[in-house]
This record gives sequence, structure tokens and C-alpha cells, in this order.
Amino acid sequence: MDMEPDEEITTLVGDLAQAARVPAKRRLFSVKSTVERLTSLAYEHGLRPDDLRTIVADILTAPGIFLDQASLGSLVRNLYPSSAVAEDVVLAVIGCLGQGQLKPPLPVQALLLRWLVLVYHVLSAPALAVLSRSYAVLFNLLDTAGTRPQLCHVLVLITRRKHVRPFRIQAILGLSRQIGHDPSLVGLLRVFKNYYPEVIVGDATRGRASPFKHPDPIWRTHLDDIRLKRQQNRLEGRNGGANGIDLLDDAPYNGFRVRQDTSGRGRASKSAIPAVHTIHAQEESVTLEEIDSAAGFVQHLEIIELPNQLVAVLADPLLQKLLLLRPSDEAFARVDRWLEACVTSSASGDGSKDELMDLLEVVHDYIASTQMFPPIFHNFFGEILAHWNGKDKKTLILESLAFVPLTNFSETYKATYELLEARLLNNEASSQLDLLSFYTLVLRQQAIAMMATDNSDIAARAAGSIQALVQHVNGLVLALIQNSVVYSTSPTAASGGVSTLALLAVLDFYEEVTAILALRRDNVLACVQELIPPPTAVYTLHFHQSAAIVSRLYSILANYKRGLEAAMSRRPGRSAAAALAQIDRSQPLALPLTDHERARVNLFNGYLMDVCNCLWRSRAFSSTDTNALGCRVDGAVVGRLSGYVQGLLDRDLPLAAAFSLSHSPTLCLQAISYLRHLEDDAMEAAGADDSTVQPLERRHAGPVTQAALLRLADSGGLRVTWQAYRSGLLVHLEKQGLGGIASLMYNTMKNLMNARASSG
Repeated sequence: MDMEPDEEITTLVGDLAQAARVPAKRRLFSVKSTVERLTSLAYEHGLRPDDLRTIVADILTAPGIFLDQASLGSLVRNLYPSSAVAEDVVLAVIGCLGQGQLKPPLPVQALLLRWLVLVYHVLSAPALAVLSRSYAVLFNLLDTAGTRPQLCHVLVLITRRKHVRPFRIQAILGLSRQIGHDPSLVGLLRVFKNYYPEVIVGDATRGRASPFKHPDPIWRTHLDDIRLKRQQNRLEGRNGGANGIDLLDDAPYNGFRVRQDTSGRGRASKSAIPAVHTIHAQEESVTLEEIDSAAGFVQHLEIIELPNQLVAVLADPLLQKLLLLRPSDEAFARVDRWLEACVTSSASGDGSKDELMDLLEVVHDYIASTQMFPPIFHNFFGEILAHWNGKDKKTLILESLAFVPLTNFSETYKATYELLEARLLNNEASSQLDLLSFYTLVLRQQAIAMMATDNSDIAARAAGSIQALVQHVNGLVLALIQNSVVYSTSPTAASGGVSTLALLAVLDFYEEVTAILALRRDNVLACVQELIPPPTAVYTLHFHQSAAIVSRLYSILANYKRGLEAAMSRRPGRSAAAALAQIDRSQPLALPLTDHERARVNLFNGYLMDVCNCLWRSRAFSSTDTNALGCRVDGAVVGRLSGYVQGLLDRDLPLAAAFSLSHSPTLCLQAISYLRHLEDDAMEAAGADDSTVQPLERRHAGPVTQAALLRLADSGGLRVTWQAYRSGLLVHLEKQGLGGIASLMYNTMKNLMNARASSG
């Protein structure tokens, strides 16, 4: 029987550890094939912590090992850890460094140091602490030429302000003069200068320096793939709890440490954003560069010195946290002036438009992190939109502009949204879909802003802006639905996918509207009747053949109804009984209202009545009931449809019942599945040994009607009342994730509300 890869790796590691202590001439077998098989499995599956520890501590770094240098090098190059690297593994590597008969060869030491750089992003927190505490040991090994480049790279990664001391600066300067300006030493010295620029002067840091790039990006990508695969296997339960891993992000960077970009290829460098540096720091002062944990940040929050280049706040999350907790008008003014200079330079033609687009990435991250949109950004994005082609970095632009304060919709539209629409919209439905998604983000930010403020004036302005925004987007929704339907029915279209995406985006938008209504803010409730969706959108979604889409629509309508009820209950002179009145065929929720408000609420009542007529009352397209709109279908069309239905094989099915829960093309499968479930339960109960229940003599062929259930019971089939069947079907739909249908029915149909109240 073949072993699992992890088990085979463990066996091979044990065999190799034993064979490595025996001289080659005394071995009974050659270890070459063992090394080849082990490295192949490690490359494909990664190494578990115990196997990694054994290879590093008992083979690569242990004294008295008789493996050849080629085999050792092959092992190091295939050390792919499947989980975070433990501190004892790092300690074993540090302990093997240096010169001596019991030490590994210098090329192997260099490979191990290079390996530390490769796996630095997956080192555990204790392993990072071991590296930091071993700084003096590593620094004292810089005189070894064979490992100096790799050692300098490790030191660059772990250097913090506490490690930079005058005697170390002098040691590097002396060693650099002695060996002739080694690029690695110059690069390390430049990192030291970042912390004490006033100490390191002269020509010491001039000349060619090591860029300290990642040694092997392909190796790291493969390592991440191995860890991701392990994580997926663990989640699927195929790898056992003990062997699973916790997939780590960039472990050395935890949000409470200054972001150091030593490669010069990060976003900050690309957009000319300076890194965080605090010049003229004293021994007793505390700088951001010294902070490496949340505890240290909180402990020194009030005494941390601001860095010299405050514009670094755009790219450094730790500085962002500091300025949010210790706001400084002067600091933000300096950032504004810097951005204004960039925009002015670009507008005058002195600067490149590409530079602004590069800066956009940093600005986007700043806005997303701080949830703020400073006024200076209006000029910045105005300059970008003036030359934008509607495609480049579209996501960054839309996500950033969603945070624009919406205190007055008309002003914001003229200043920002109008130009954005002109650049974004084209003749494709996908551009309208992007714009609708953008306005959904805007509405979501408005909801968050309203939750965060108790200022009545701000809330009032926000409510007016929300009303204007929704009314503006209603037109976009209608255009998007029309264009998407045309696209999905076009003979050149591969599928109707765009249409479905459009309708889902419409639902997303109106769900955000109902989320704002749920806040129960008086200013919003006062204009709730102006926020209801247009009829075309409601009825297009109502007749869609996706059960998930119609369920979400009905949930939205139920939430709108709750908002209208809350608004009516807060009107002056509104009695408690009238406030609690429910919308059904006898009690529309419409008084006391102005004529315009009455028309809007009657329109919404029509939505509810039409949906209930279709699903529950088998009176589809009826316009005789109070407020019923007949789904806005012309009477002549209804007559033609009735004739068509009567011409089908099932002549007993009238058009009015064709969209009920049992017959609807969207919900008929769930309806008959529920009946089959009831019949199966009845058959199982009848088959029990002590059961007195008679087995069913026949099953219902479907679809279910009230008359069919009576005939079924009389002929030996399932006995269930029409009301019990439909109530149970609503519960079944809720269990299937289609709770919006039951939510609307229980909030609209009076008999269902009374039945639920009595059962509860």
C-alpha cells in the first residue's frame, strides 16, 4: 500500500538523518536517490514542522555530518515549510554560522541565510523575536566574506532603531574602508542612516549599494501555493487537524510597524511618497520607527515624535493610526500642500499624468484605511478625471470617489459625479453596471456616516441627499434594465449573463436603501415614499425566473413596508391603531398624506397587492382590487395571454392562477418538492412497527390546488388542508434560503399575520 506524501517524507527524513552520520564509504546504500526523492516530495507538498526541524537541526546544521555539499545545497533549496517556521529552526540556523571544523561549509551557511530571507514572511512571532535578540551575533559575523551579502540582507530586514548604535556604525565604516566599499555594507549603512541621518555623513553611503531585492520571487510564489493548497486540504478535512496550517499574511508587518520598502519597488517609491523617517531624534525620544507592536504603540502614543515627511501618511498605516488618534491640523495642512503641488504641476504640464495615476494607488489605500476624503482630494481627482479614459484603474477611482462627502447631492453631482459619468458611460450595459455599483457604494458610505453622527442638521442634509441620489439612480436602473434585456435577447449574445448581473446589481442598490430605512432616522422616514423603486424595476424582477432574485425583491418590499409603517407612526396626529394598520386589500397605509405622498404610497400598495394577487390569491393581473395595478399590463395583453393559456393542454389552468406558489415557473419546483417531502414523511410514519397510520394509496401528480388536495384525501392520498399546505410551504421556502417570500407574505396578508401571532 502506498504511503501518504507526508508519511513518506517523514520516513525519508529519518533514513537520511541516520545515513548522514555515517561516512560515505561505510554506508550500505547511496543517499543520492533518497535526497532526490525527498527534495521532490518537499517541492510538491512542502514540509511539516517536525520534518523541517529534523532536516535543519539534525542534518544541515548538526556537527559530524558526512553528506556532500551538493546534497546539502539541494536540501536547502527545497526547504518549503507548510506552516509558520518555529523559533528553534531559526535558532539552529543562527547557531551554525561562523567558521570552524564543526560548522557547515560557508556556501551552505550562505544558502541558509538566503533561506531565512525567502521564508521571512512566514516566520512565527517567536522566530522573529529570536532574530531580533540575535542581532549582535549576526552583526559580529559581517567580517566573513562568504556569507556577508546574505547576512546583510537578513540584518536589513530585522534592523530597528534600537539596533542602530554608534559603535555599530563605526564598525561598519571601518570594515567598509578595509574591504573597499562592499555594496552589501553600503546598503546596510544606508538603512542605518534612515534612523540617524545626522550621524552618518560624508562619502560613506555613496557609490554602488546592494538593492536587497527578494532573492527568488518564483520560489516564494511556489511556497505560497503549497501553503494555500495545505490550507484548502485542511478546510476540506482531508489532511487532519494536526497537519493543517494557518495561512499567514505578511507576518513581519502587522499594521503596528513602520512599512520599510528596502527594495525601492513598492507603491510608495513608485509614486514618490517618502518613507517614514524621523530626523534629529534623541536617545530619550520615541519615534515611529521604534514601534513594533500594538502594545508599544499604545504605551508611547502621547510622546511619539512625528516624522519629518508627513506626506508619508498616505502610504504608511502606522502613521495613519497616529494622526487619527492624535490629529494635527498642521500635519494635514502639510499633506494638503504636497498634494496640491503635485496636482498643480500636472495641470501646468510640468508633471506627467502617469505620476498622478501612480499616486492614485496610494491615495486609494489612504482613503480606504482612514475612511476619510480630505477636501484637497477633490482637486486631485478632478485632475485625474479630466484626462481619464474610463478604463485605467477604474476600480481604484470608483472606490475612492465613493467616500466623497454627500452633504448636497446637486453640488456633489456637478462637482464630481457628472464628470465621472461622462468618462465612465459608453454604449455598453457594462458601463452602466459599473456606475450602479459605484452609487451602491456611495449609499453604503452614507449609511455608515448616518450611523456615526447624532447631529440633526447633518442627518437632515444627508436625508435630502439620499433622496436625490435614489431618484437619480432610479433613471439609471431603468436604462440598465432595458439595455440588459436587449443584450440578453440579442442573437449575438452568448448568454443572458449580463442581464442577471444587472438585476443583481439593482437588488444590491435597493437593499442598501432599505438598510438606511432600518436606521429609523426621522429625516429619512419623512421622505420614505420618495425612495420606493420604479414600477418597471419591480415588475421585471417579480417575473424573473430565478427564485433567489424574486426572494430578494420580496424581502426588499417587506423592508420598505416596515419603513413606511414607521414613517406613518411618527406623523403628528397619527393614532396608534392607524399607525399599526397593515397593508392588505382592505386597509391601505395612506393616511394622513399629501396628494403627492398619497400617490406614491398607493403605488407601493399596488406593488404589494399585485404580488399577493399573483402568489397567494390566484388573481394575477387583477386591477379590480383596491390599489391593485394589474402588474401594469394592459387589459388587451391580459386577454391575449388568457387565450393562449386556455389553448394549452391543461385547459383547467386559468391565467390568474398561473403565477401562484404552486404553478409559478419560478417556484413550482420548490412547491412540489415540499409536497413530496410531506408524502415521504407520511409513508415513513405508516411504515413504523407500532404505527396505526394507514399507508398512502396514491401520490399527488401536481401542481397543487385546493380542489386537488380535497380529491387527493378522498382517494387515499395525503390529508392536508390548503391553508396548512401553503403555510408549511412558506416555512419550507425559508429553510431553502428563500425567506423573502415568507417575509413579504407574513407582513402583508392579514390572515397569515393573525395565524403567526396566535401560534407564537
